[in-house]
Amino acid sequence: MRLNPTETMQTLLTPLYASSKFHMTNGLHYNFMSLILQTLQGYATPSTVYQEKVAALAAALKEENAQIGVPRKSEQTALLWNAVEACNTLYTHLRQIVRGYAGIPLLEQHVVATQLKAVFDQFPLNVKWKMGQRMGSLTKLMTQLQAEPAQSWLCEMGLEKVVEEMAARHREAQRALLDRNREVSKRTPAGLQKARKVTDAAYDECVEVVQALYTTQPDEELLQLIQSCNRQIDHALTEMAGRKTADCRVIADEAEALRASAEGTEDATESKEVQ
Repeated sequence: MRLNPTETMQTLLTPLYASSKFHMTNGLHYNFMSLILQTLQGYATPSTVYQEKVAALAAALKEENAQIGVPRKSEQTALLWNAVEACNTLYTHLRQIVRGYAGIPLLEQHVVATQLKAVFDQFPLNVKWKMGQRMGSLTKLMTQLQAEPAQSWLCEMGLEKVVEEMAARHREAQRALLDRNREVSKRTPAGLQKARKVTDAAYDECVEVVQALYTTQPDEELLQLIQSCNRQIDHALTEMAGRKTADCRVIADEAEALRASAEGTEDATESKEVQ
């Protein structure tokens, strides 16, 4: 529905200055811009300028997302953890079998199991270790298990297929880790900073077009778009203000604790001097 410009106040988007966008956290910045983009994309207009500016914002956000990157959501990370978990499960069961046979002298495989247990003990694996340390230790273990005489011992116990499967999963984990590292290495602070600036510029151009459209051709849908964007801006500014207040509160609490500690030290010193 067309609105009469003389009957409506000039409703414009709430100003979002460069300093405010700059001080947004990466997560807040991307989330805010994504919500604004969704709102802009929901408005149908024949204006080619509007469509071009919204498309530019979408392209900028796509690059910003690539620079931010969320490893847990990446395909390589999923492949990595699946392979690691499968390898850990096989390792745990294999070690338990070897230890079990090594602990029972009456069994025929006791001798070879004892020798295999020594190999496992030489290259321990702790799931609490960091990924690099775990992968390194497992690589050394796999090298020993796939060579003689450990290979013959495994065959004697009928466990060679387990080691083959574990080796395959370990290779998958190594490839996924390498691919993920390459992916993450492309995400640099400078690259993200540059991507955010491009997004900010695209956002500013969208704001200019929206306000120009509303000034020349105001309608109800465009008014609702502006109001929706303003709510998103207000939410973002409120979140930033709340975080700043919380940070100040933490600093104040720490300062108070330091003062209390200092006063306590002074009191103790005076007490000793009196004694």
